[in-house]
Amino acid sequence: MSFDEQPDDDIHGECAAEIHRLQAELDHARSCYDRTVRTLTGIHALLYPPRFTDNDGRTWQFKSPLVEEQMQELSDRIRALPDELASIDEAKN
Repeated sequence: MSFDEQPDDDIHGECAAEIHRLQAELDHARSCYDRTVRTLTGIHALLYPPRFTDNDGRTWQFKSPLVEEQMQELSDRIRALPDELASIDEAKN
């Protein structure tokens, strides 16, 4: 593909169209990236903090009173991943 550009450095026709096309591609890629980050961050937010061992050698772990609800939400979000990824792939085309 050749682009017509005038000696006055003013972008014309095909160049402007190509710049707009590339900007649209970039915007779409950013949107897909942001959506993926939101999905994975939502899953990560439901995870328990890691176990830790104090200076006396005792190991501690978080125990939630809402464990059933949290596990169900985590499971639902993980199960939704294939559909989310398929949706992102469809949006790329």
